[in-house]
Amino acid sequence: MNRLKEILLQKSNLWHVGAIALFVIIASIFFYPGWSGYNIEQGDVTNWVGASQEIKDFRESEGQPGWTNSMFSGMPATQISMDYEGRDIPFFLRDVYRLWLPRPISILFIYFLSFYIMAISFRMKPIVAIVGALAFGLSSSQLIIIEAGHLTKAFAIGYAPLLIAGMVFAYRWKNWILGVGLSALFMTFELSANHLQITYYMAFVLIGLGIVEFIRHYKKEGGVLRFAKITGGLMVAYAIALMVNMGNIIGTNEYAKYTTRGGTDLTITADGQPNEEIATSGLDREYITNWSYGKGETFTFIVPNFKGGETMRIGDNDANKKILKDVPSQGRQFVKGSNQYWGDQPFTSGPVYLGIIVVFLALLSFFYTKEKFRWALLIVTVITVMLSWGKNFMGFTNFFLDYVPGYNKFRAVTIILAVAQLSVPLLGAMFLHRLVKARDKIKENLVPFYAVGGSLAFILLIFLAIPTTVTSFISDAEIQQLNTLDVSTPQGEEAFNYWSDQYDMLAEARADIMQKDAIRSFALLALSFLAVLLFIRGVYNKYILGGALAILILFDLGGVSKRYINTEKRGRNYEQWVEVWKQKLPYSAGNGDLEIFNREVQKNPDLLFAVDSALNATDFSDMENKEKARYMDWVKFRTLNRYTNYRVMDMSNPFNSSYASYFHKSIGGYHGAKLGRYQELIEFHIGKANPAVLDMLNMKYQIASQPTQSGDMNSQFVKENPTAMGNAWFTKNVKMVENADEEIMALESSNAAKLSIGKAGFPVYINGEQVTETTVVTGQENVYFLFPSQQVDGSVVYDTIKQQLPVQQAAAFDLSLIPGQKPGTWNWAYDEMLDSTFNKIMTLTTSGRIGWDPLEETVVDNDFSDQISQQSYSGEGTITMTSYHPDNLVYKSSSPDKQLAVFSEIYYPLGWKAYIDGEEVPIIRVNYVLRAIEVPAGEHTIEFAYNLPSFKRSGTFSWIGSILVLLMIGAGIFYETKRTDEATSEEEGEDETDAEEV
Repeated sequence: MNRLKEILLQKSNLWHVGAIALFVIIASIFFYPGWSGYNIEQGDVTNWVGASQEIKDFRESEGQPGWTNSMFSGMPATQISMDYEGRDIPFFLRDVYRLWLPRPISILFIYFLSFYIMAISFRMKPIVAIVGALAFGLSSSQLIIIEAGHLTKAFAIGYAPLLIAGMVFAYRWKNWILGVGLSALFMTFELSANHLQITYYMAFVLIGLGIVEFIRHYKKEGGVLRFAKITGGLMVAYAIALMVNMGNIIGTNEYAKYTTRGGTDLTITADGQPNEEIATSGLDREYITNWSYGKGETFTFIVPNFKGGETMRIGDNDANKKILKDVPSQGRQFVKGSNQYWGDQPFTSGPVYLGIIVVFLALLSFFYTKEKFRWALLIVTVITVMLSWGKNFMGFTNFFLDYVPGYNKFRAVTIILAVAQLSVPLLGAMFLHRLVKARDKIKENLVPFYAVGGSLAFILLIFLAIPTTVTSFISDAEIQQLNTLDVSTPQGEEAFNYWSDQYDMLAEARADIMQKDAIRSFALLALSFLAVLLFIRGVYNKYILGGALAILILFDLGGVSKRYINTEKRGRNYEQWVEVWKQKLPYSAGNGDLEIFNREVQKNPDLLFAVDSALNATDFSDMENKEKARYMDWVKFRTLNRYTNYRVMDMSNPFNSSYASYFHKSIGGYHGAKLGRYQELIEFHIGKANPAVLDMLNMKYQIASQPTQSGDMNSQFVKENPTAMGNAWFTKNVKMVENADEEIMALESSNAAKLSIGKAGFPVYINGEQVTETTVVTGQENVYFLFPSQQVDGSVVYDTIKQQLPVQQAAAFDLSLIPGQKPGTWNWAYDEMLDSTFNKIMTLTTSGRIGWDPLEETVVDNDFSDQISQQSYSGEGTITMTSYHPDNLVYKSSSPDKQLAVFSEIYYPLGWKAYIDGEEVPIIRVNYVLRAIEVPAGEHTIEFAYNLPSFKRSGTFSWIGSILVLLMIGAGIFYETKRTDEATSEEEGEDETDAEEV
């Protein structure tokens, strides 16, 4: 115990306590509204709340459900919200590590503390570790992901430095047992964040460190044996961490096979083209690389606005006021409305700015430090930066997609820059560590110091003097738009010249935006260069150096990050912050939602009694009026959800919003890992408003959501779908198909209308063929008519007028195309409101549907042929849902003979079992995504039950793993108390003073 007491009473521990206090203070100042009941308004968190509402509801009352119908017509809860058993101990330790700080203060604190611990593991001085921690935690991208609500990513990045710290403790400190135990705990934290993409990328760094350690141990006597022993211990530690998080790991692994990350059975795209060029064994190449960093965009590491920063209108940024004043008046409005970002990504919330000071220090590490790990960091950083270029460096990207296991399972290759966000500050800290320990040696050779500083300064001066040599200030999309102008006519040439002038003024404004930041970077580089030089010259000590660099980094990185996440007020509230209760209850019921509620209550008045009972049983006493109103909405719709089972489609943003999921069971939703077959159904049919597919999914209502002026959401009722198929039905005929291509194409259906020619007599063409008689159309055709105009010389010239046929609207009302009030305009109008005086060009009248009918025909892949005993059924009888629970669906059926029952529930091969009167029967996949079972004649009770055996097993493994983590750490602490020798580093290098203890 004397040894342990000696360790705890070391004077250096005061530095650690002081560092922790400093991190809490800085994080609290940066996010001070977090202490007064506010949280950042985060889009992804709002979407997650909507997606997880049904899961949360049933978990609170009946335990964790494994399935939810709130999104995409039904999907596992695996990657939405799962509360696995057996993780109480590590989660308590994780909360201790966070000091129970409120979000987002806790996230920024974790960034700081984790890097600090990693730096200490390398035996860096605390003052150096503090500077490095600030550089890591305040990097712009780290704060941007908090603002966006990517919390799992933020926590995974926050715990990532601990993974390196654990390895260093194990390989380089005498008490390797404690290092292994800490590695188990740190990996437990990392995996609990449940962002495997970040963990996967950080494995690149761990492999690099492992190679360096092998080489270092190989050179020492007995080193290979020691390396093997420690490496084996680390593998055991990681395996135990996997055990603790077994639920997440197994659940993710099981689910991933059937998601968009699991590849596809299709060989065609939605437009009928072969998919072989984009397909991988995971996500397709276009999807993976849609967000790719431009090669030139990498200069944002040192100049944040090198490509304009974030996607926003130039005129909406107050920082651009002076720049806009210098724009000529004839182009000012165009420049104001143009995008401030002109990089290669579709859009962005901000750049990856590592900091000019941090990059300067990191580059110096390659000339002055003795740490061999710096070369591994360099290689890993270069590789990951090139991978972040994605489609802009496709040859390299394709190699990793095709040959590196697991790489094609992740989208948005820009996320891999998280490696650079960790490695560059670490390299900078390595130089500072060397600087404060070996100042005199560095002073002997200042050529690299001047060369690095001069090179960075020269690059920045190029940005200022001749910026067009390093970047274009017009995006590729804008250039393409300009090139679409036809310059073969005088009018076209005039338009081209006009827009060229407009874009020239835009380019000048954007150049000013970039140069403004380049000047800023130059000034900060000069100040940091001077601060380091004065220390080298012995003007002041290491503490003043550390303080000066810390202040400069706070100003640099903190200033840039504040552009994207701030604490400015808007009236009584904050611009980017909302009360915590609003984040938990993000929506009030909109007009459309209330209309659905009223319609359902009218059909079943007992629902109103159930809702009133639920409201009466709820305690609203501690809530203010607005919070109470939202909570009452939630109670009303949670009750409605429990007693009904239909689906709603939000027509405004069906597949990128969970608004509808918050109140209803939804056709759409928001999630990065949808079931693969459902995504394909979206691409082939739902996205094209295939009415038969929407019917089979039991889409009963359509709403349209939109933000209000106050920033809240509202919805409007669009329509009720009278042809929705309901929860289940008996089909009549079975169509067997050979493969997935045939199966998905067999679902083709569309609303149709009859097109007839009006008395105006203008020639009408469909797909190049002139219409001479009434023709059935679907709205997908290429339709135009020829409009005659008489010239001055008496000749007639025909203009080609293209038209998009409003077939969906014509399903409800007959429509006619007539001339508008202004010459050369054309309008579709309700035909019944028109009289014989109108010159109708063409008329659309409803014609029902054409194509597949799910009531008459069910499509089945041959793989399930042995589970179907006949090819046709009478379809007579009834089948009705009698009980709803996400994991348990009960139906009553009655039929005179055997039937094939089709259910509007998503087929998933794991977990679901079907029972008829308690006897298990096979589930058949039909209509590409649905379930079916054969039902014998007579009256029966049918039940679908969802139960994943791995869920219960994972709880046992988690408890075992949690106990083993504690035992490993306990063993390390016990070993430490028994040691009598000094804790010396195992690090080896040309300069052994690098191994000096803190």
